[in-house]
Amino acid sequence: MTTKYVYPQGLAEQHPVQCRISIHQRINKMADVVSAGGDQANIESVSKALGTLADAGSQIVNRKIIDTTQAALAQIYLYAPAAIQFSDGLAYDNTEMSAVVSAIQSGADSAGEGLGSQVKTGISAGVAGITGAIRKSGIGQQAQLNLGVVRNPRLEMLFRAPALRQLSLSWKFMPSNQSESAVVEGLIKKVRMHAHPELSNAGFNFSFPDVFKVDFITRSGGKAKMIPFSYAYCTAVAVNYGGSGPAFFGDGSPAEIDFTLSLQETKVLSRGDIEHPDGKPAAATSRYSETNPADVGGGT
Repeated sequence: MTTKYVYPQGLAEQHPVQCRISIHQRINKMADVVSAGGDQANIESVSKALGTLADAGSQIVNRKIIDTTQAALAQIYLYAPAAIQFSDGLAYDNTEMSAVVSAIQSGADSAGEGLGSQVKTGISAGVAGITGAIRKSGIGQQAQLNLGVVRNPRLEMLFRAPALRQLSLSWKFMPSNQSESAVVEGLIKKVRMHAHPELSNAGFNFSFPDVFKVDFITRSGGKAKMIPFSYAYCTAVAVNYGGSGPAFFGDGSPAEIDFTLSLQETKVLSRGDIEHPDGKPAAATSRYSETNPADVGGGT
């Protein structure tokens, strides 16, 4: 059964767009194997755990970390916070291509000239030795300084990989009554619980924490027209009580709480993930070169 938290009271009436935080149980097949394997007396548990090894392998290959057929463990409905920022990071390396170009040119010269004479080889080796000595001595740098000429390194950008996206969201809770105060206390505890790992019975291993999904939805339950954020792990939770000064209700509940949730997606994005955020279509996706300009208003 899904535990539900809503803050503030009358959220849907006051805010056209809400932030829904769903917490899903992560599939930890290997945790069962390790846990049962530590109990040698429980043969039935060991056999059952070993039976999950095939499922664990499939989980790794398919990168399936949650069971989408199961209901969320908890859902938290909050107002959409200020300054919601999505950033896509793409990593590149600056690579000097001059050595590659020189190697290609040398290969072409060798292929055209054949083996060459031993004399030429000896001269080349001698020149190479002298050049190396000059480089080590710093004479080459001095010559470049005097001549005002340096070698073109032929820098090129070499693509490495997309970066895992991060998202940080902050809310200010100011409960107006005991009921809202209890909701805030409960949702903070729930987030912190599932952001942390579970310790095995023997105390030797941690199982992975659960997975979070942040969605921005409208009053009717539809999706807001914003960049979606995929399944993510909670990397940090910050709670600040009484940012404007000490303030508490009579029962000791804080009257002002600043809550910040930091998340990082579980996988990197590809072009297909952005084009079809709800999943790739069954049919193969058409190439951009096959697009008719008239379909996008670029022609007649």
